[in-house]
Amino acid sequence: GVSPFCVASSNMPDTPPLDRRGWGLGYAHVLPDELFMQIISFFGPKELLSASCISPYFYLCCQEDDLWKDAFIRNRDLTGGIKFKSTWKITTLFPGDTPVPEHFTRPQHRFANIYSLYLYSKWYRSHMDVSKFGSDTGLLERRDAATFPLQEFIDNYDFVSRPVLITGTTRDWAAPMNWTRDNLVAKYGDALFKVSDRGNKKVRITLREYLNYIDTQRDEDPLYIFDSGYGERIPDLLKDYDVPSFFPEDYFEVLGSKRPSYRWLVIGPPRSGASWHLDPAGTTAWNTLISGRKRWLLYPPNYIPPGIIYYEDEDTGRMDWVSMSSLQWLLEVYPFLQEDMKPLECIQEPGELIFVPGGWWHMVLNIEPSVAVTQNFTNFQNLDRVCADLAQDRDGVYGAFKERLLKVKPELEGTFKKFELEYSQGLAPFDDLAFWEPYVRQACEAHGLQVPPSDPTMTVPDPKKKKQDEEDEEEDGPITTTDSGENPVFFVDGKYVVKFYSHEYGGEKSFRSESSTYQALGQRPDLRALCPRLLATGRIQITVPESVQPDACVPKKSGGMMSDANEDQKDEHKQARDDARLETTEWPYIIMSMVEGTNLMIAREEGATTDVNEIARFVAHATLQVNAVPASWETSQSYQSFVDFLVAQRRNCFKNHWTWRSLPHRLILEVDTYVPRDVRTLIGPSDRNEAERAQGIKEAWAPRWLHADIADENVVGELEDPPARQQRTKPAQHKKTLPNPAATGEPNATNGATEVEGTMVGQRWHPKHLIDFGDAMLGDPFYELIPIYFSVLECNNSALKVFLDAYSPELVEQYRANPDAWIHKAMCFTLLHRCDSLRTAFRHRPDTRTLPSLADLARALWTITL
Repeated sequence: GVSPFCVASSNMPDTPPLDRRGWGLGYAHVLPDELFMQIISFFGPKELLSASCISPYFYLCCQEDDLWKDAFIRNRDLTGGIKFKSTWKITTLFPGDTPVPEHFTRPQHRFANIYSLYLYSKWYRSHMDVSKFGSDTGLLERRDAATFPLQEFIDNYDFVSRPVLITGTTRDWAAPMNWTRDNLVAKYGDALFKVSDRGNKKVRITLREYLNYIDTQRDEDPLYIFDSGYGERIPDLLKDYDVPSFFPEDYFEVLGSKRPSYRWLVIGPPRSGASWHLDPAGTTAWNTLISGRKRWLLYPPNYIPPGIIYYEDEDTGRMDWVSMSSLQWLLEVYPFLQEDMKPLECIQEPGELIFVPGGWWHMVLNIEPSVAVTQNFTNFQNLDRVCADLAQDRDGVYGAFKERLLKVKPELEGTFKKFELEYSQGLAPFDDLAFWEPYVRQACEAHGLQVPPSDPTMTVPDPKKKKQDEEDEEEDGPITTTDSGENPVFFVDGKYVVKFYSHEYGGEKSFRSESSTYQALGQRPDLRALCPRLLATGRIQITVPESVQPDACVPKKSGGMMSDANEDQKDEHKQARDDARLETTEWPYIIMSMVEGTNLMIAREEGATTDVNEIARFVAHATLQVNAVPASWETSQSYQSFVDFLVAQRRNCFKNHWTWRSLPHRLILEVDTYVPRDVRTLIGPSDRNEAERAQGIKEAWAPRWLHADIADENVVGELEDPPARQQRTKPAQHKKTLPNPAATGEPNATNGATEVEGTMVGQRWHPKHLIDFGDAMLGDPFYELIPIYFSVLECNNSALKVFLDAYSPELVEQYRANPDAWIHKAMCFTLLHRCDSLRTAFRHRPDTRTLPSLADLARALWTITL
């Protein structure tokens, strides 16, 4: 009797419809239905029966079967099983073999003029036929197990954390024949299985009763069997399948019988499934479907699915989330997503295995009655992610896991040391002045650089407390920091810049590259003004505070990796705490002079006037000077390190672009075929064949020292006030429309009419300095073009020609000789770049994002007008 909307009668259009909700709920009518239903969800069976007598609206609300399901599960011991009787209300009121009175089986009362979109939507979802509710975008590759080499799987999928569907994995299994409905009931009908419940209560039901339940239920989010202990209780089930050969090892095996849950039998009806979630402890999973069909949706690591609530748990300090059911998300969130915001999707058919790398968000909807087996594991490819999760969870399993694994695989000791170094360095936020200020002072004073004392009246912000409102900012002291960048950087008294190098983001290599570059440039008097002056280098011991170190005494919340652990297990892990503690770590650092000025990014944001051709010529000159630096500190003067870098980028190309989500989905699929598998063919002059290119590399195209990140934030300049006759009194911020240079021919930093509001409007900005050499490396100078063109020159084609004429006329001649090869190389380096360059490109050239192919996109972005 519930309708979704309140509509006036067509016979009496001026007569408002009867508001049964208003008078039926009384003062509670001010509450939205969602909140009202959440309140009465705490009612027990007696309260629900009593409330249903208050009014027609209360009656209909209290008939909602999800309320009765929650009341039944919450108030009963269900370890002995459930006997479901058509609805949860009847099951609750007449449990077990209690006879059901005839009047309780009659249809519920119906009332006119009851309007609730919320209640109607729940009814609609619980009665929806999802058998045709499938979608397969084709973005997830399908490979046949019979022709899929293990090494190819490791290199192209497992190692690079890329999902894949593998067909034919059950050809030699007995499960497809033995796990039919009739066979399962005949063999295991009276066996108890654990079923999923959002409240994480242990609910068990016999297989026979569960199959009766799925035949008669009308739940919006049906219960489904998700049992991790089936192998121990019914070992014969394990004989019907084998772990696929693609997954030969699982490091958690070293924990023996005390390992956390890792394999599950999954049986569910249509509409059941798993809402958005991450698998425990960063583990990787494989899921093989025996019968039925499933719809899978996946998002990459670090991309939170739209529509879920993501928050920090105050008790555990770790991030947690709340997600609506799979069907509700597909009906209420999915249709409103832009095409490029939608997840990876596929339909899993019987006999297919889906590989879900650790850290990938995934959601599953059963669109047919389904039976599947799934297993989580850890191996060398995901060991770092697993260790990070175990250490963060503070459950003590990290120490025991490490100790036992090293006994059988001592070669992993270096991997654990690398993880512990990176993990410990990441525990203190890089912008936490309360933590870093003593170390900044210690570094400066070690080299005789004085730092003024902090104002004792100033309050140092507590990083553990929530940030104050932006307008309630603290006064800056002699040491300040920035929240941008990959390493902690601090500005001292307006004179020095102190930069520490995190092992996770380059560490020793970045330290050596940047310090050596500054030192080499500083030896040339004509270039000392180009970059900051290197004042000192050193190393410092930094200790992670006790309060943020992993603590084995604090158990993880329910549902985590150790949620099933008993007290003996936790005691054992507690004893391993000392082994798992993270020690003081060494950080390399440099101290530079602070260059005065404003970077190009801020100048543009604040409305300063810029000349893009002046910028192009300056950057060309600066890049030439950097390229000429003799990188004598590099042990190899060949392209090998650059080739290794490109190989790694090529391997991670799919994952990177899927995570960044700047490149449209349809173009991500083309990356594998567009970028050559042998990246060595990209190095050298683009206008020659492979043999000529190899000879050209030896003769004239030797590797050069690259800055590798000449973006607008790393070009610093000076602001010039306008002539006095042009100065007028104006507010600190006002708007100004910058002209379109394409129409006027005037040099400017933007490619379109843009409304700009800022504090530098009317001032002219001139480039003077180049900073941040943390990514510097030996390589092909062509690689420098990517950030320069997209970020510094803002995709201005004529400015690119100005840059190339000043930087390398040889590159211009290569373009003239073979423009297609030149454009292809430029696009390949764009796709392989360590940063999301295309996000910047699409910001300046939004028209190119709709092009149908990578070849079209390459021509649109990189064609040069000579």
